Amino acid sequence: MKWAIIVLMALGFGGCATKKVPATHYYTIDTGTPDLQELVLQTPRFDALKIVMVHPTRLTNSSNIFYLDVNHRQQPYSYSRWYEPVNTLLENKLLLALKKANVAHTVLGSVSGSMADYRLEITVLEFIQDFTQGKPSKARVSLMATLLDNRSRDILATKLFETEIPAPSDNAEGGVAAFNEISDTIVREIIRWIESPETVSQR
Repeated sequence: MKWAIIVLMALGFGGCATKKVPATHYYTIDTGTPDLQELVLQTPRFDALKIVMVHPTRLTNSSNIFYLDVNHRQQPYSYSRWYEPVNTLLENKLLLALKKANVAHTVLGSVSGSMADYRLEITVLEFIQDFTQGKPSKARVSLMATLLDNRSRDILATKLFETEIPAPSDNAEGGVAAFNEISDTIVREIIRWIESPETVSQR
């Protein structure tokens, strides 16, 4: 009897030791932006424009996907992550969209060592799935865009962009789907803003 108990305990502990950990799922923000055709310029507004992601935070400079629970606690999903940090994903998306819309002859990213006459600074203030009001959760994105003249150091224009939409499901996958939709919308809004006569008239 004693040996039987020992064997059963060993099997039980062995089962705990071999318990499978869920696989981590990696998500991304699609670099493509739909419905850019109407925003394509015949003549670029700028010769060279550099995108710089500023004010990195834990929210945007890690690969965690964050949500805000009903008690306003900011938490990362355990087994769902971004493939790259949010700042990198958004910069890649903006880089491609600005180039496709012909906003500048040359569009440069943050890591480029080349100089550009104009600089577009992006500060991500919020990029979170919000459960504070219960379900359905909402994906909320807020960012500040600032256009600067690198030669004079003058700020030419600045604008806050913010959008929230319900997530299609109350989990990381639903949050990611909503983040992708919002990112498409905000990128198009940034391009309209930077192309507008009011924004570039101060050049």
